[in-house]
Amino acid sequence: NFLKTPKTCAVLGAPMVWGQAKDGTDNGPQMLRAAGLHAELKDLDWKLNDLGDLKFTPPTSDDPALDASERGQMRFGYAVGMGNKQVSETVYKHA
Repeated sequence: NFLKTPKTCAVLGAPMVWGQAKDGTDNGPQMLRAAGLHAELKDLDWKLNDLGDLKFTPPTSDDPALDASERGQMRFGYAVGMGNKQVSETVYKHA
């Protein structure tokens, strides 16, 4: 019994597509919600707080970048890193 009662959780959408080559990952949070994520959590007696989706700053040509020989397959590393920081800070704020 390590969980506090009532059991609470937060849903935070992070719709980002810049770090990989396939389109569609930015639709993931809304698709999970549409598929019934909230209802499933409530059926398991979780109190739910939906924090919505984060808005990320898109990559620009002014972003710092690694030399191509050092970055391998990484795409838009600065924008992805800043997005990860935003997720981390938001989770920390609501934990």
